[in-house]
Amino acid sequence: MGNKKVYDDDDGRTIADMSQVERPGMFGHLPRSASDRQKGHADPDRKTSPRTAQDGADGMKQPPFTRKERMKYTWMALRAGLLVALVYILGCGLVIALLYLFWVVFA
Repeated sequence: MGNKKVYDDDDGRTIADMSQVERPGMFGHLPRSASDRQKGHADPDRKTSPRTAQDGADGMKQPPFTRKERMKYTWMALRAGLLVALVYILGCGLVIALLYLFWVVFA
């Protein structure tokens, strides 16, 4: 493919071995990525299941959210997003008003 870069100050030592680090999947609750499943790669070294979002800090399973809790967190996230949008809208409106005022006064 291409020549590997050789640096003058490289002594060949490995600072952090990243060969065993796996790329996380797109969905945290799946044990391995979809690309590995498509390629047919199996993970025979894995003896324990990975921690999921349902695991607590102590490794114990946490009960799933109830419908009421899901609705509450969805509404809280929606409100936070709408608040950010409102700040942007007000900021743009202020800029437009100042530019209009500048146009009317100095034109």
